[in-house]
Amino acid sequence: MNESNRIAASLLCRASALLVCLVLLGILGCSSGPILVRATEPTPPKWTEGSGGSSAGKRFFVGRSAGTSSSDDGFEMASNDALRAVVRELGITIQEESSDIQRERDGEYSYSVQIRLTTKSRPVRLARVERVKLYQETWERPATEYDSWMLLSVPESELARARRQLEGKVLMAWECRAVPDSLCRQALLEPIAAVATAGGYALLPEYVQAPPQADLVALGITQDAAYVLHISMEAEFAQESHGEFYATGHGQLRLIDTGDGKVLLSLESGPLKGGQFCRSKAIEVALEGIIRVLAEQLGTGSGL
Repeated sequence: MNESNRIAASLLCRASALLVCLVLLGILGCSSGPILVRATEPTPPKWTEGSGGSSAGKRFFVGRSAGTSSSDDGFEMASNDALRAVVRELGITIQEESSDIQRERDGEYSYSVQIRLTTKSRPVRLARVERVKLYQETWERPATEYDSWMLLSVPESELARARRQLEGKVLMAWECRAVPDSLCRQALLEPIAAVATAGGYALLPEYVQAPPQADLVALGITQDAAYVLHISMEAEFAQESHGEFYATGHGQLRLIDTGDGKVLLSLESGPLKGGQFCRSKAIEVALEGIIRVLAEQLGTGSGL
């Protein structure tokens, strides 16, 4: 036998021996490492590899869990992990509670999650959180275990609203009607501002004089405020009697949530009437009286 044939025979012998060893290892169950038994998709989706992202006015958050003993526990832990990612996006350390809502339409199911975020001073509800996609793998390690992924979406506008609420900023917007216009002064609002600040309202330093029929929610959002404290007041000359001038006035205070437009607090003053020896002074005193009454009511009411 020549040298080349001898080398070929040696290699064939070694390969046969290796094949026998591999077969024996398989028969004896000596394979090592976990075995993927099944997956909900043929290959892991691309979104499972990232942390989320943004698209079409929504933010996406990926949650993961590994090694759970049941499929349901896997998805629940992945959901909790995604919710924690949402909370981190808001940049705060808080406690969260979530509740699931299931909807069915034409045999198709969709899920949404509502989150109640609690800080030291106020609760904040984060709605319109949607479960977009789910992915799960079943492994033998050697016990059966589940690795799970969940993709959540939250509208950017909802995250912005939650941030405003968490910061709790309050815009003071005011309207005033009197003749002459010069009697409508921002300084009139200071008694209300003092009471509001003492009651825990985080007033923005700049007050805004709102035009009639203004969209107060939109106005608050432009100022990045969670609430609008809206004060309207009106005073007018009533009559003159024996050299004494009388004016009447009335006013209203409303606290409005810029998240949903709800009026959280509504106070009223008036009609007020008082006499002065000058027409404009009578109107000015009526305006001051409106603010004084509203401030007193606010002081006995609620803070945020």
